[in-house]
Amino acid sequence: MRDDNGKNRAVFLMSTYGEGEPTDNAAGFIRFLKGHLAIDSDGDSAEEEKKAQDDGIHASIFDGLDYAVFGLGNKQYEHFNAMGKLIDSAVGKLGGRRIVPLGVGDDDDDLEGDFENWKDTKFWPAMKKSYGGESALAGSKYNKLPECQISLEYLSGPASPDQIAVEDVHLSSRHYFSAVDCPVTLKRELRSPDDTGSTLHIEIDISEGGDEVKYQTADNLGILPVNSNADVERLAKALNYDLGSYFRLNPAPGHEHKHAALFPSPCSVHECLARYYDLAGPPRRSELKLLASYATDPICKKALMRLASKDGKAEYKKKILDAKMGIVDIISKLCPSIEMPLEHFISVCPRLQPRYYTISSSSTVNPNSIHATVSILADKRKDGSTFKGVCSNYLAHIIHNGKIRAFVRDSTFRLPVDVSKPIVMV
Repeated sequence: MRDDNGKNRAVFLMSTYGEGEPTDNAAGFIRFLKGHLAIDSDGDSAEEEKKAQDDGIHASIFDGLDYAVFGLGNKQYEHFNAMGKLIDSAVGKLGGRRIVPLGVGDDDDDLEGDFENWKDTKFWPAMKKSYGGESALAGSKYNKLPECQISLEYLSGPASPDQIAVEDVHLSSRHYFSAVDCPVTLKRELRSPDDTGSTLHIEIDISEGGDEVKYQTADNLGILPVNSNADVERLAKALNYDLGSYFRLNPAPGHEHKHAALFPSPCSVHECLARYYDLAGPPRRSELKLLASYATDPICKKALMRLASKDGKAEYKKKILDAKMGIVDIISKLCPSIEMPLEHFISVCPRLQPRYYTISSSSTVNPNSIHATVSILADKRKDGSTFKGVCSNYLAHIIHNGKIRAFVRDSTFRLPVDVSKPIVMV
């Protein structure tokens, strides 16, 4: 973002996963930074950064940039918030001016609460101090309610998805376009009949899947889950959607320059809700706040705003997280007065993410087949109903040779190429 005086500003929201690694959409930027700081991507970043500093390797590529960083991580992992810390340090060394101390969120505790606290007590006060106080921000577009940046073009009948170039696809949605259909050739229960739970051994034929499903031992299998028909129909009934209608996803007028494809379209409303949106997972507090703006009953609106507030964290945990209430439950049960057009639902509801399973088979022994071990999630709620894991229950009901959409993600866990090197296994 550039202000009227030509000043550049940037806010980085950085996630860390695995062994202190960047997310896929940040990997290129991390390589760019490390290249300018002469940091070995495979080495110890702290040692390499110090060496680069000692060697006088500096650049000024971010001169004139004011920046802030908030990191998202989990303290259960050794490399807590490694990417947030790296960005905060690297941008400063390359000429940027830090306007607020690094903020860190802990997903093991209260990630949203950590962000809200940093935003309200650190970020906005620093912004007001640096850029003109309350009056300068009062008219800012960032204080307005979120607007819908997409529109839907309803079609007269079924139509195949448009061909879209990879650069025109939203970064977080690329797996919707790149995953391939693979048949499930074997499904076997691993537990004793006396055990009330279920764990399945599943074998997937990848012989015609191409590069997207080529794997090495210990890679991760990404599976695109599908919501249950019951949840899809429940949501459609509550919001008065026609599941048989087909539509094309377009940018709203004035937002053409920001448009990136969220999922393949044209598609039916049923496919959209079944494949691309998380109906069963508990929404974050920020998403409840967005839902509240569509509640027509003032009592519903007030209840959602309370659950979304800082003061409502305990109630949110009890009524949403612990009760395993998904958006479909909130709209159909908790707050049935919500009314929202489909394009607004697409904008507000979080998208359904792939589930990752460590591959159980050997790429040497089974080059054309991937094996996965899947624990079927089915937990009783306090009201007597059952919360079912979306992906595991989807897989549990796949018929023989039924197809799933899948892809392979490389693992960072690799045995040494040199077989003479000693290894310690715990």
